[in-house]
Amino acid sequence: MARMVKVWLASIGALLLSACFVSEAPLLTDKNARSRPLKPGPHVFCPVDDPDGENRQGDCEAVVVTRADDASYVVTPLEEAEPGSVEAQMPDALILRFRRVARRGWLGQMTATDDPEAIYVYARGEKDGVFITVLWCPDALAERVEPFVEAGAVTRRGGSIDLVCSVSGVEPLEAVARAYHRREVKARNGVLLTRRTDR
Repeated sequence: MARMVKVWLASIGALLLSACFVSEAPLLTDKNARSRPLKPGPHVFCPVDDPDGENRQGDCEAVVVTRADDASYVVTPLEEAEPGSVEAQMPDALILRFRRVARRGWLGQMTATDDPEAIYVYARGEKDGVFITVLWCPDALAERVEPFVEAGAVTRRGGSIDLVCSVSGVEPLEAVARAYHRREVKARNGVLLTRRTDR
């Protein structure tokens, strides 16, 4: 797993992949997820402890956001990002892709260049950036995803401490992301990704 993914998961409050929605291969592709909530360029991401993008915690990290030809975003640490092709940034890159589920609300997918497993997030546009939080399966399973569990589209792995929810389709992820957007499911810690204007 690339360092950027580890840093983001730590910032969002996820311990490795515990309690996350994951898939063995990306479910969002250039065919079904081409939304553009971010603008390319220098950004900072800061840990926040509530879903409204307030109460920043810890240190912010400077990153560079690049829009790839396949409509995904490549995020690299500012100090390690060098001018040139996207491929030149790949070794320590985080790949983000977004699918719109509501006005200023997106289902997001997070992958690393060295690992095909995907982690799913909810993103919401704020006045000063984009708030991103992991979709937590314990929060949503009972009310939102149980029909998908019964249909085999969501599979629980592990126990109450190390629970992971594997998904095989986009539909259950969209249902959970919409519940987050409507605030029917409380978002946990997240990160606020903000465009830098001082560069």
